[in-house]
Amino acid sequence: MGDYLINASTGSGKTLAYLIPIVNELMTRTVPKLRCIILVPTKPLINQVYSTLLKLTKSINLNCMAFKNDVGLKEEHEKFVRLMPDILVTAPGRLVDHIVAFDLWLGDLRFCVVDEADRLLNQSFQNWCDLLVNKIENDQREQQQPRALGSKTGSELGVSAAFGAFYNRYSLKCIKLILSATLTTNSEKLSHLKLFKPKVVVVNDVEDLVNELYQLPPNLEEYFMKQSD
Repeated sequence: MGDYLINASTGSGKTLAYLIPIVNELMTRTVPKLRCIILVPTKPLINQVYSTLLKLTKSINLNCMAFKNDVGLKEEHEKFVRLMPDILVTAPGRLVDHIVAFDLWLGDLRFCVVDEADRLLNQSFQNWCDLLVNKIENDQREQQQPRALGSKTGSELGVSAAFGAFYNRYSLKCIKLILSATLTTNSEKLSHLKLFKPKVVVVNDVEDLVNELYQLPPNLEEYFMKQSD
């Protein structure tokens, strides 16, 4: 499965559009692990997405947490370790702080959501995009290693090397969902996300969709004939 570029206007329900499938996919998990990160640009949006997430998971056995930057970094990390959230809502800058300070493990990550992508991709805090994408790839590559090299036979080494080549070329365990009301077409910015077989989804407003589906051709001429009784 590949990644997704989703163009949807504000108020179109895009938050629920990605939260519901993610919660549905993770709700059968047995051991809590960080499996989804949702990135948003501002604290009000963190609160909004986190509030919706809590309502959605109220009767579901999933741990959720938000990095709100309202306590010290160490205290926040200690809470993270105690809770071990399945889903984390945060801004890129705060996430980078945790990755740099505590080497946050992302080897089990299955979803990375970048909401309000245009705004986030314009932020360059510690090159958050490159740092995050590389961390995900490196941790997941490490996660995929079957055993330490010293315990492998020659044939196993060959299989491991072949698997590594396959992973590098074709496989990404973490699905990226990139959402924005004004999705960028800047290929340089998008290239930093290292998208894998991306699918583009455009969600129109109902009114725009109706106009598009039932639009009269511009050169259409109308005539009428008056008929006497």
